[in-house]
Amino acid sequence: MALLDEFRSFDSKKEKDHAKKALFQVVDNIMCRQGFSGIWDEIDDPTKEEILATNLETIESHMREYRDLP
Repeated sequence: MALLDEFRSFDSKKEKDHAKKALFQVVDNIMCRQGFSGIWDEIDDPTKEEILATNLETIESHMREYRDLP
């Protein structure tokens, strides 16, 4: 399933992937801010998918680094 589809059907109580849960909650929080929701709605789906994927990779990378700390 595409990340955008997963985001659209996101349920924080059911999501098991911690990186996706963090990403989706942050994006959702930003969209709740006045003005941001309208901007997100104007972005085409392939770009939204790219934004989600790029940020998910960043979160996963930081989570891996954190796990490797002594």
